Amino acid sequence: LIKESETMKKGFCFRVIIFGVFLLLGLGAGSSAYAEKKFIKGEARFYSQDEDPLNFVKSQLLEKSFRNVITKEMNRLGFDSESFWRTFDEKFEETFKPMQESLEKKFQDPETEKMDPEDREKYQKALRVRRLKELKKFGKLSHVIKSYVIKRMKRSIKYPNSRYMRLMAVVDHNRLRSLYSQ
Repeated sequence: LIKESETMKKGFCFRVIIFGVFLLLGLGAGSSAYAEKKFIKGEARFYSQDEDPLNFVKSQLLEKSFRNVITKEMNRLGFDSESFWRTFDEKFEETFKPMQESLEKKFQDPETEKMDPEDREKYQKALRVRRLKELKKFGKLSHVIKSYVIKRMKRSIKYPNSRYMRLMAVVDHNRLRSLYSQ
């Protein structure tokens, strides 16, 4: 009877040790697979308006965070990020100018070709939303990001319209190079 319980204890201890070894190996393999992907920390701040819906604010924070991540990766690879973003913004302004003019014509009085103060305010709001939405689409920056994880998204207590996002992202180097060379 004593020999059986000692054998059972030894068998149980052996199984616990084997399980522990496999658990440690599994965790080690999982963390090395996680470490193989080079996550880059990106941060963004966005000042929203009271009428901005949450999904619009989130998309703007994502776009700004992606820009931050792409800038960091360009600098790491030795690309000139300042001239890239300057050229990028100039191309966007060229593309956006016809949209801005059509929006302006929509809000102008056809007879006087001027806007009254109420229409000017509506025009400014519409222009802001349109510009931000088009900027998010322009250049397809989200295609450069392979994957991302949002770590934190919060709003300031002191300034409720100030939003902040921190994320970790993996950059597709091939797409980044093709974007940079355009």
